[in-house]
Order: sequence, then C-alpha cells, then structure tokens
Amino acid sequence: MIQWKEKPKVRLFDGCLTLIILIVLFYGLYSDDAVILKLISFVAVFIGLCYILYKVLSFIFDIFTKMFF
Repeated sequence: MIQWKEKPKVRLFDGCLTLIILIVLFYGLYSDDAVILKLISFVAVFIGLCYILYKVLSFIFDIFTKMFF
C-alpha cells in the first residue's frame, strides 16, 4: 500500500489553485491589453506550466520509488 507524504486534500487544493492561476494568466495573455502585461503573463504561464510539470513528475517518481524500492 502506498503511503502519501501529503494529504490528498492538500494535493487537490494545490492543483485547483494552480489551475485557477493558469486560467487567469491565459486570460491576461489573450486579452487586448498592453504588451508589457502580455509579456508578464507569458512568463507567469511558463512558470506555472513548469510548476505543474514538476508536481506531476514528483508524483510519478514517488509512486515509482514506492513500488520498486
């Protein structure tokens, strides 16, 4: 049986918060506003996607290490 380091509710809240932030940032990216705002939104979306990728990879790595080690 896999023992989680974090509680599932914390993980779910983290995912929902990240999703809400990404929706807001994509809206900022595609709205007709200043170029500086679009640049900031683009950088923030990139950081958010890297964060999600990090979370998914750490989750998979945790499962992998629990199964085989």
